[in-house]
Amino acid sequence: MKKFLPTGLIFLLMACTGDPFETAIKALNENDFDRAQKFLLKVEEQNERYDSAQALLVKLPDAAVEYWLAEAEVNMLNDKFDAALDACDKALHFRFEDKDAIQMKDEVKKAAAEYWIERAKKRLEEDELAKAIEAVEEALKYRPEDRVAHRMKERILKTQDKRDEQEAIAKRTEYAKEYEEKMLDKEINVTVTTRGTKATTLRITYPAATNVQAHKMKKDKPFLGKLRKLGFEKVILIGLNNERWVWELDKI
Repeated sequence: MKKFLPTGLIFLLMACTGDPFETAIKALNENDFDRAQKFLLKVEEQNERYDSAQALLVKLPDAAVEYWLAEAEVNMLNDKFDAALDACDKALHFRFEDKDAIQMKDEVKKAAAEYWIERAKKRLEEDELAKAIEAVEEALKYRPEDRVAHRMKERILKTQDKRDEQEAIAKRTEYAKEYEEKMLDKEINVTVTTRGTKATTLRITYPAATNVQAHKMKKDKPFLGKLRKLGFEKVILIGLNNERWVWELDKI
């Protein structure tokens, strides 16, 4: 962004001659305030044109702060929040307690948080939960204390938990069907279903099962391991004469 220097500062620059001054003038015209300050301090140390260097050094912070705050505002309006914050920090480098710079920095953080919260809402509406979480984390990066962002994150996580639970229930239900189909293919007459609101119990009705089949099933580590991985908590085997065997998977 091109920025015109204050008139008083221009006149002072025009009055300066000599290499260090020319370097400082060039740096100021390019809005390179750090470099300008460096060369003006060098001139001051050499005691050459001390008064002129002092005058420029006094005016330089005003010009730097004005320039970087203008840069911060432009970047904020264009949703370039990191660049806007960087500009604020550069303004504070020249005047670390500048109220306008501090206020601008707060405004940038607020604008950034609001921008990413809106993105999170849109992603949530589009059912893109992973991207919604990423967006709300961006909002919290700018304003860790933002209550709206925290509520949004909680809402997204609850939605994700509910979806994960529904998917897990569907997988357990599907596994019961697949297991029944597998056993029938082996000419073993079974009926396999799930029980519980979250389908965490596997119920196997195997009319011909005796203690032998029950013992074998209880010792089948790959089978039981698969059930645990799917989130099953209990297995009920109903066998000959309606005899029942019940296993809590976290205890075997």
